[in-house]
Amino acid sequence: MSEIASPLDAVGFLTRSENRVHALNYLADNPADRNELAATIGISRVTAQRILDDFARHGWVSADGHTYRATQIGSIVSEEFGSLIDVVETSQRLAAIVPWFPDEFDVDLCRLLDSTVTLPTHGDPLAPLRHSAKLMRSAQTVRGMGAGIAPDALAASHDAVVTDGQSFEVVFSDEVLHVIASDARMSQLLREMLDAGATVYSHEDVLHLTGEFDGEVVFVGVADESGIPRGGVESRDEAVLNWFGTTFERYRDEAERVDSAQFKP
Repeated sequence: MSEIASPLDAVGFLTRSENRVHALNYLADNPADRNELAATIGISRVTAQRILDDFARHGWVSADGHTYRATQIGSIVSEEFGSLIDVVETSQRLAAIVPWFPDEFDVDLCRLLDSTVTLPTHGDPLAPLRHSAKLMRSAQTVRGMGAGIAPDALAASHDAVVTDGQSFEVVFSDEVLHVIASDARMSQLLREMLDAGATVYSHEDVLHLTGEFDGEVVFVGVADESGIPRGGVESRDEAVLNWFGTTFERYRDEAERVDSAQFKP
């Protein structure tokens, strides 16, 4: 017979122990006896039995002999609590980059709770840029804006356009195109991309690194005042896709199209 506890008491009971969280998650997918649960979670058999008895009092598990399994209610609690943890984790990661979001990013942040947030680390300070490059390499259609590009990223885009026939439409900042034009190798790569059908525009000031891939996913990269990457958000949310479409088209309409003749050796 389950005991009725207040919602906050039930949540507090579960969250006060990671062992309880792990145990309920395990039992939601795997019926187990006390010994198996103890070995799986890495706790003593006494602790495992106490957790099982507590779960039974809450109505989260039922016993068939020595085997315990999550009840339907226990499975719901496990799933929904996991969703809450995911939301909190994403919110924490978003909090690290929201201060760097462009002012024109006017999408409700709630629309980003299902997004993938990539942050730089000491071991991989360019992780956001590399995540964006991965999305770009695997796409058939790319639209984007960039206030910077590395030679290897341009080389990867070149191969995707020239070799694989990728549709490529990007607005670069004037400064980026000046850097490309000043470098013989990068200039050749962009020239060959333009000759292969890529469409490139020049704008005096664009967002740091923002792209749409196959019309299904948007990546918004952010940087600090020095241009150092601070993170990026990958989203498939309709509001984010709509924001990108409107923003990209505005920058594109303000920009000037470039051609391969501007990058002759």
